[in-house]
Amino acid sequence: MSRTLDKLLASGVTGIAFVFGRVHVMHVYKLFFLPTRGIRVFHLMMMPPLLFLARLSGGRL
Repeated sequence: MSRTLDKLLASGVTGIAFVFGRVHVMHVYKLFFLPTRGIRVFHLMMMPPLLFLARLSGGRL
């Protein structure tokens, strides 16, 4: 892949991971409440794109 595409994918992985971590921290500190089902849905929606982008950018899983 081209370097530009690699940088784009790497920044996408970083951005998604940052948002994912921030939501977890906010949930732990009780800044908002999500029921268990909501957290599970959030995981199911966020993790596959993160893993897909990480694999495309050549990151190790």
